[in-house]
Amino acid sequence: MIGVAENARVFDLVEDPRPVFYVPLDQRPDRAPGVDMTPKALVVRSAGDPAPLVARLRALIKDTATTIRTRRVIAMSEVLAPRYEPWELAARMFAGFAILAIVLTVIGLHGVLSYLVSIRRRELGVRMALGASQGRVLAMILREGVGRIAIGLAIGVAIALLAARVLKPLLYQVSPSDPLVIGVAVVVLAACAVLASALPARRAMSIDPSSALREE
Repeated sequence: MIGVAENARVFDLVEDPRPVFYVPLDQRPDRAPGVDMTPKALVVRSAGDPAPLVARLRALIKDTATTIRTRRVIAMSEVLAPRYEPWELAARMFAGFAILAIVLTVIGLHGVLSYLVSIRRRELGVRMALGASQGRVLAMILREGVGRIAIGLAIGVAIALLAARVLKPLLYQVSPSDPLVIGVAVVVLAACAVLASALPARRAMSIDPSSALREE
């Protein structure tokens, strides 16, 4: 029987596929008289929960191969768990750093806009006294906050694309230049920017023009 199998990783989760051919046990070139070529493991693929199949497999092996004893049955997820653990740990660390970065970004942007609103109270009061609506003042402050984060996002995306080759070995089944991942990151950060700008913008919108104009 001759066929073509799908690409498979043998030793590492991130190794590049390489040419491999499979040979039946009774046709192996290194087969020699007296050499035990009995398979040491049997891999069975099931649809759904594999637990009900264990008893049936033990009975089938006992009936068809009386010299073989099944010592241990283990799920493939348990076999692969030690391989996945470093990647899961790295993913948790990156996620933690990302959340910390978002929190610091929100706090920093909120602080900067709050300071700008406080030092521009007189200017905003003049604008409102000359007819600027509260909605226009709100939009102006929000635009400044989103504009600052847009510049940061553009720089961040450019750096991420330039660092794709460096980041690729650290990622599993994810491309560092995946447009979906980058798009989600941009949307989340933009939403955080609007959230961080909302409170200073509302504060600017509630400025009383008469009291702001009387301030020195």
